[in-house]
Amino acid sequence: MTARIELMRSLSSIDERDWDRLLAASATRTVFQTQAWLGAWWDTFGRGRLLPIAVHEEGALTALAPLYADEGMVFFVGSGGSDYLD
Repeated sequence: MTARIELMRSLSSIDERDWDRLLAASATRTVFQTQAWLGAWWDTFGRGRLLPIAVHEEGALTALAPLYADEGMVFFVGSGGSDYLD
């Protein structure tokens, strides 16, 4: 199986249904992992360069890493203002 790793342009460029399906399969499933929460956090507190990464296997979204870079460091979107960023 080959994974396709893609740097997305924005959090909203990841299909919301795919995001929700992936979240539903998570053991934690918190509001802090939703596309809406992370998008609102980014719109309010975001700085630097947004770097959301999506991983697809056989056409299905299998992993997300909502990241951003600021001043030479990489952080999860929501760092410092959210909880349960797993």
